[in-house]
Amino acid sequence: MSLLKDSSSSILMPHLEFESDYSVTVTATSADRTQTSKPLTANFKSLLCKDVHGQGSLQCVSNLAIVLRPNGTGIISWKPSADPENILFYQLIYHALSQGNGCQQQQETINVRAAATSAVVDFPGERCEYVVRLVNYDLIGRDAVAEARVLIELSKSFLRLDALLRPKFLLTAAGVLLLFLLCVLVCCRCGRRCPHRVSEKQEKLTDYA
Repeated sequence: MSLLKDSSSSILMPHLEFESDYSVTVTATSADRTQTSKPLTANFKSLLCKDVHGQGSLQCVSNLAIVLRPNGTGIISWKPSADPENILFYQLIYHALSQGNGCQQQQETINVRAAATSAVVDFPGERCEYVVRLVNYDLIGRDAVAEARVLIELSKSFLRLDALLRPKFLLTAAGVLLLFLLCVLVCCRCGRRCPHRVSEKQEKLTDYA
């Protein structure tokens, strides 16, 4: 999280979620980084959407929620702040805050119709934290933003299609299949020869008797 410091004694923390509980710990460090003060912890609740944008502006959506699916997608739902006829459209913006593991850091933007209350998006990668922002525009161009975050942790037992199509996985599967076919072929050849040898032994025993 980035912190902004101005001429006042306060510190600005941008990109916080509305009406959420936070805990912040602050520690002072000397210029040569040899001494550190005792940490101070403060708990607070972020402002409401209407407190940021004002009573006269368009309100943010409420109950912004993200439900993850096992196939790597997520259902984003919300409760509109106004009737559909008073909303121009929604804009869904999301990207990953994490690096590596297939996380998509490039920002994606999806326009959603005014009557919608949900949308489905892809969340690529594993162990990725995504930030999702939903912007709603009114008929005169005003906007308000609601934000939520979600952590993607796919189950190791679930194999996605893109993982199944990787060359390494395909070569391994081909090797296992080839080994299985060779075992079947050897068993078939053994099954054909063994009865012949058994019958020869039975004939010799019969002649001897």
